[in-house]
Amino acid sequence: MERKLLMLLATIAVQFLLTEGRTCNYYNYRCVGQGCKTVKTCDTDDQKCYSLYVTVHGRPQVLLKGCWKQDNACSQTGCVFRKRDQGPTLFCCCFGDYCNSSSPTQISNQTHAAASGK
Repeated sequence: MERKLLMLLATIAVQFLLTEGRTCNYYNYRCVGQGCKTVKTCDTDDQKCYSLYVTVHGRPQVLLKGCWKQDNACSQTGCVFRKRDQGPTLFCCCFGDYCNSSSPTQISNQTHAAASGK
């Protein structure tokens, strides 16, 4: 009986870990006030995090942070910001809980084409 209970608990734990989504920092420039979320647990399809900044007068300003759909270009565990094809925007996506917590200090010269994310 004890062994069956342990097996059941182990099975539940594994299922929970497999279905639990990634946890990312969250920010939306449109949200103002105390009710704004700062962390988001992502859907199981969204296993990456992202950050999007815009450069204003030479300084990066955060626009959006959150969950990103699977993208083969997002294999690093920390954000490496890339200039977007259009405009003064900086984008990064990464793999790991809270990996999008940094601000643009390291910027790659490669551009990142627009991709489908959330």
